[in-house]
Amino acid sequence: MWHCGRRQGGAAISGPSFPFSSTLRHFLIFPVRHIRLLLLPLALSFVSASAHETWLAPASFAPEPGTQVTFSLTSGMKFPALEHAIRPERIRIARFRQGTLETDLGSSSSARSALQFQAAFPAAGFVAAWVTLEPRTLELTDAKVREYFAEINASPEIRDHWAQRKGRRKWKETYTKHAKTFLRVGDAPPDASWEKPVGLLLEFVPLQNPVTLKVGEHAGFLLLENGNPLRNCAVGLLFEGNPKRQFQTTDAEGRVTFELARPGQALFYAVQLRANGEEWQSDFTTLTLSVGK
Repeated sequence: MWHCGRRQGGAAISGPSFPFSSTLRHFLIFPVRHIRLLLLPLALSFVSASAHETWLAPASFAPEPGTQVTFSLTSGMKFPALEHAIRPERIRIARFRQGTLETDLGSSSSARSALQFQAAFPAAGFVAAWVTLEPRTLELTDAKVREYFAEINASPEIRDHWAQRKGRRKWKETYTKHAKTFLRVGDAPPDASWEKPVGLLLEFVPLQNPVTLKVGEHAGFLLLENGNPLRNCAVGLLFEGNPKRQFQTTDAEGRVTFELARPGQALFYAVQLRANGEEWQSDFTTLTLSVGK
C-alpha cells in the first residue's frame, strides 16, 4: 500500500482534490443552460461531489466575547470565496472547543454559497471548531482517473497499482471530508488547548499558537491519521488573494512547515487515499487560519 502517494505499508495517495479538469469546467459552465430543467439537479449534484476543497471559516477570527459568530462551511476552488453550500443532511459532526468546554457548534442554516452555523462565546479564550461530513461515493471513468492523477501528481506506484485494475471495473471511491479552524475570542488568557487533537480521522494539529501567526513566520503542523503521525504525505497551502498552490511533505514524524508569505486567510489541506479491495477510500482534511501582518 501507499500513503499519500509514497510506498509506506498501506495504499494511499494524496492530492488537493478530485479532478476538476478544464473539459469538465466547460461542460458545467456552458452547456448547463441548455440542459432541460429535469437534468439540472443531477448536474449540480455532480458539481458538489467533484473535487473541491471543503473548509470551515468564521466571519471573524478575533471576535469580542458575547458576539454572535457565523461559521461558513463551503466547498469550492477559489478559496476563500464561498461557492457551494454543503447540505445540512451531510453533517455528521459539528462541534467546538473552548478551553475545557466542548459542545455542538450550534444551529445551522443554508445560504446560497455556504452552510452557516451560529455560535456566541461569552468568555475570552481560544476556540477550535470542526466539522465532519457523511461519506459519499463517486465513480470516475478511466479518462477522469488520468486527469485526477495528473492533478495530484500521483506516484508511479499508484499509477501501476491502478493499471493492474483498470478495465475490470470503474474507479469507485468513498470519501469523507473534515474541516477545522481556530479563532481567538477577546483578550484570550494563556491556553494550550490548541495543542490537543479534536479527534478527526485526518487532522492538522498546530505546533505553535495558531491564532497569533504573522507574515514572515514559519507555521508548523503535525498531521495525524487516526491519532498517529502520518509521514511522507503531501500537504498543500493556499493563501487568500493568491491562487498558486504550495506543497510540502510531512517528515518521518508527520510534521510539516510552511513559511507564511502573505497576510489574510490561509488554507492548509491534505488527502489520504487507500485501496479497499477493488475500490478506494479517502479522507480529505482542511485547516483555515488567519495570518496577521
